[in-house]
Amino acid sequence: VRQILAQTRTAYAQLYLSLKSRALLEENIELMRRFAKVAESKFEAGKGSGADALKAQVELTRMLNMGLAVEQERELAGAMLNASMGRRAGETLPAPRDPEPGRLGKTLPELEAAALARRPELRQAALASELSGTSLALAKSEFLPDFMVSYRTRKDPMRGRTSDAVLGFSLPLWFWKPAAMVAEASAEREAAEAELESARLATSADLRAAFVRAQTAQRLAESYRTSLLPQAESALMGAEAAYQAGKSGFLDLLDAQRSLLNFKLEYYQYLAEFEQRAADLERVIGEEL
Repeated sequence: VRQILAQTRTAYAQLYLSLKSRALLEENIELMRRFAKVAESKFEAGKGSGADALKAQVELTRMLNMGLAVEQERELAGAMLNASMGRRAGETLPAPRDPEPGRLGKTLPELEAAALARRPELRQAALASELSGTSLALAKSEFLPDFMVSYRTRKDPMRGRTSDAVLGFSLPLWFWKPAAMVAEASAEREAAEAELESARLATSADLRAAFVRAQTAQRLAESYRTSLLPQAESALMGAEAAYQAGKSGFLDLLDAQRSLLNFKLEYYQYLAEFEQRAADLERVIGEEL
């Protein structure tokens, strides 16, 4: 159940990222078309170079190609999400809501304690270790004698009511077979204990990796939202105004536009990354955050 929940949440985050990336590319395609018209107007007026319009067309084509790749990712994420819900791959899905990557709410020691107590894979390894211990005890019991006690009563017309009891026991004469069973059970016990320890170490490692990645994605997304994106938007506005006034070249405008596009794509990637790592955390600890 936890595995399916994590897969579903991951597919949901990937669908969100692909839709946001597609919308962002469409927005920048319109922006680049506007830049191309400005470059063409300046060229016609003798204030610019024809290479600027060509560069704008090349950048526009690049964005259109990026849109095809993003559309493919959207189809794949939608198919994965529909499959998780037992639906056909092509069924329509509602648009995902914007995630709100707040704090995780629990410290790393608290999450680790929850994982060690509730992770299903770790519980499975613990039960296997207990089972191997029981199997070893049963194998050792083969060295013990078997006791048999029976009691019966009879009613005879000649002798009347009679009763008797029998007590017997048997001893193993060949010890090689029980010894082999004990050796096998001992090896299975050691293997089960090793698997349990390996599961504990893997749980700790998976938890720390997911926690650090989720925390990093949350911090980076917040930094992009509050600082980097506003600065990049201001830089693009300044570069566009300077280009229209003839104070800077088209490459400066193109560089500012590319930077803003990449920063916004990275911002949405960090939002999706946080959702995916939070899903990993819930799978590891065996409960919701």
